[in-house]
Amino acid sequence: SSDRGDVTSFQKHLIISGLTLGLASVFWDGMLILSTIFIISFFFNKRLYEVFYFLVSFGITFSIKLITDWILFSFPFFSTFRQMGSGFLFVLRKAAFDDAIHFIPVSYLFFLFAITPFLFLIYRAYNKYKAECAYVILMLLFFIFNNQSRYSLIIAPIAILIVSRVIK
Repeated sequence: SSDRGDVTSFQKHLIISGLTLGLASVFWDGMLILSTIFIISFFFNKRLYEVFYFLVSFGITFSIKLITDWILFSFPFFSTFRQMGSGFLFVLRKAAFDDAIHFIPVSYLFFLFAITPFLFLIYRAYNKYKAECAYVILMLLFFIFNNQSRYSLIIAPIAILIVSRVIK
């Protein structure tokens, strides 16, 4: 009977995580990309029902954005496509703010400063924290292609938490 309580608690955590990640994607368009990387990293080798619980709860809160776009623009994916398009143009270096943003090596330095302790301890943490390491590595690859320091602000605390667990 304790196994059933653990399963119910785990399902509750999946639902709460999905709801909050979906809500974060409603408030900030960039979070949709980070949510996709999160789902790939943490649900790579999981059971289908776990992914289903998470995606349904994510979809419930993300539907707020779709409904709002439908009411305002008569197209439910308006802001999502707009964000994806601007992100794609930014990666291709075709955005209007091309010269101002893309020549900022400071953002790379900030990211390397935030991630260096993680890279130093990755060999000790990888076996125990595979999903977290995969998330940070995928975020690093995303950050290399999309040179915006705001994304590094999201990954730095995760890297610091992993390092603090390894140091203990």
